[in-house]
Amino acid sequence: MAYTKIHPIKTTPDLAIAYILNPDKTENSLLVSSFACTAKTASIEFQYTRSRFNSDTGNLAYHCIQSFKPDEVTAEQAHRIGIQTADEMLKGKYEYVVATHVDRGHYHNHIIINGVNFENGLSFCSEHDQFKNPAWKQLRKISDEICMENSLSVIELPEKGYGKCYYEWLKDKQNSSYKSKLKATIDKCIMTADSFDDFLEKMQNDMKYEYKVRGNSVSFRAEEQERFTRCSKKNFGWYYEPEQLKKRIERQVRKRTAALSRDSGFYRVSDESAVGLNRWATLKNMQEASRMLNVLTDLGVHSVEELEEKISEKFDHRFDTVDELKKLEKEIGQQRELLKMLNAYWSSKTVHDEFLKVNNRKCFEKEHSKELSVYASTKEWLKEKYKGNALPNRSVLEVKIEENESKYETLLEDYHGIKKELNALNDIREKVDKFFELQEQEQNRKKAKGELE
Repeated sequence: MAYTKIHPIKTTPDLAIAYILNPDKTENSLLVSSFACTAKTASIEFQYTRSRFNSDTGNLAYHCIQSFKPDEVTAEQAHRIGIQTADEMLKGKYEYVVATHVDRGHYHNHIIINGVNFENGLSFCSEHDQFKNPAWKQLRKISDEICMENSLSVIELPEKGYGKCYYEWLKDKQNSSYKSKLKATIDKCIMTADSFDDFLEKMQNDMKYEYKVRGNSVSFRAEEQERFTRCSKKNFGWYYEPEQLKKRIERQVRKRTAALSRDSGFYRVSDESAVGLNRWATLKNMQEASRMLNVLTDLGVHSVEELEEKISEKFDHRFDTVDELKKLEKEIGQQRELLKMLNAYWSSKTVHDEFLKVNNRKCFEKEHSKELSVYASTKEWLKEKYKGNALPNRSVLEVKIEENESKYETLLEDYHGIKKELNALNDIREKVDKFFELQEQEQNRKKAKGELE
């Protein structure tokens, strides 16, 4: 389980980076990693990127926190997940530093991201923090997916309504949050209540919740609670406001009493005396079954076994494609990082070469300290990567990146096609199951009436 949050840094990214790099918190800096920059000079390199594109973004950097459940991960695993989360979110286009802190009762990652894309100069805000798709939501989704891949628990957010504080999330996992229990109890009673008054009686008599109704508001209190908890937008979201509770009860009553219902494309009539309605439903079900058989024939499927085999093949194809996409993503990310470091190196090298020629080096160094720091850090990075070897040609590297990106786009289209086919096959499989279920029910009905004898 990983709790995540993100906030912008508007003034002092250097102080934030210095804080997360604290050796006492990161096992003597063993749990520190960076992408497209050197951790110790990251704030200077961040600024260099912003100035290179004349960026005027107000958010100089972004600080992400990823906290794990106590005793669920090792420090190394937490660190690896932090890197994977940053790579998945940023796609190799932003400098970042990841530091895993071990000084608390739980391991947690700090990820600081430059506020500007080092490839095109666009701000993180414009690319990742839009109103309809905020950065916090992207971060949470990616973190949850990676946690599931690593067999870790995931915080289950309310399906409808506002989020919860970290304390309540942890309490939910222990099944001890009074709000969580109340919400689950409300959902349970709504399913069987015949009216709002009946719902209140069930809450009181069956579930032992005292209730209080004042005007348009309703509140509940469990036996162990001191105060009432109001069903409001603030506490649970709009879905649990009194008017919505009444509407939900009405919908459930209509579902239970409806003569005609539909499931997976097939109709079911609960009233056997409605002869005309039964005939209409039988005709519609036959038409749906005919359409389903035509689709199966087009797919070359002639039995349930063949359908299951085809679904299994598509699943395998999908997993293989995902693996290929991940490999390409990693390769593209590494190539982009290398290109960024090469560009920064050659750009700052001209300043360094000039520094070697000037007479007043002290004054020159003071005026061009940022460029000289970038030159030193990128040179050290490239020297480590290419010991004794010539540096790659930037033009050749750019061509390779374009080729890989083209491959990635083609593969991504294939993936979406496979996913679409798999969804269609699963939909058909559900229809087949429902069709056989209806056939069995019809046979049992006729047998009960003696129609098969």
